[in-house]
Amino acid sequence: MMEFMDLVDVSQRLVGLRQEIRDLQDMNSHYQDRGSHSHTDNSAQEQRRLRLVQIKDELADMKRRQARHWKG
Repeated sequence: MMEFMDLVDVSQRLVGLRQEIRDLQDMNSHYQDRGSHSHTDNSAQEQRRLRLVQIKDELADMKRRQARHWKG
């Protein structure tokens, strides 16, 4: 039963991460469409970049944990 709950938690987390990635992509697209950028725009862009790195790291960690789980 615990494995099923873990799978549900992982699935829900993936759904949330996918949505967050889409939102970040939309914001990045708007940023790219503008010709000039304020300091605030540039800071926000850097924050989005860092968040994408965090998401990438989290997904890699999830993959490693899943691989360990299936190996037993």
